[in-house]
Amino acid sequence: MIAIQLITPDFPFLDLNDSVAKARLVFSEQFVNHLAVVSNYQLQGILPLEAIADPDLNGNLADFKDDFIKSQIFTDQHGLDIFEMIAKLELSVIPVTDLENNYKGSITAQDLLYNLSSIYAFRHYGGIIVLSMGLRDYNLSEISRIVESNNGKIVFMCMDSDENTGTITLTLKLDTLDISRIIATFERFKYKVDFQQPPLNAHNDIQERYELLMKMLDL
Repeated sequence: MIAIQLITPDFPFLDLNDSVAKARLVFSEQFVNHLAVVSNYQLQGILPLEAIADPDLNGNLADFKDDFIKSQIFTDQHGLDIFEMIAKLELSVIPVTDLENNYKGSITAQDLLYNLSSIYAFRHYGGIIVLSMGLRDYNLSEISRIVESNNGKIVFMCMDSDENTGTITLTLKLDTLDISRIIATFERFKYKVDFQQPPLNAHNDIQERYELLMKMLDL
């Protein structure tokens, strides 16, 4: 999924010459805290609601250019890049442009989450393992081999690093709930397992509940 495919249809934007009163009206209608500001099809920035929240403020949006958030997503960027940007900047809306800064539309955080949830890796019923290690100890081929040698597959993976400690946290989403042997192998290879879902003693109960749910859906 790339940005141009994730644009929220018919989502409004503001013009640089719009009044503060109009901007407040659009904010109230859309239930968001950010809106793209455009002039002559060129993105000017993102207006945060808090910049015009004071009821005594008036004038045009051009008077608030110093409050604009200078951020955007390009049309060919992946959905996970968009998710990272929205989370980092705590945005409710992010604008999409081409390389010439021409405004193409906006993506709301709510719609992005909905679309990402349809990705196979998020829908697939499986276990989660979180590993922590030094950056020098990171070996993707070995990690994949450990999972696959225990009849599992990695369907989704994300990594977060801590520059202060030089460690990384690796989250693995697997295609199986039977993760006990995978956990044991990781520990045998001296990997630190920070989190596992389901807990090793909960597999049977979760599996039974899942199978019961599937039967109910088939009725």
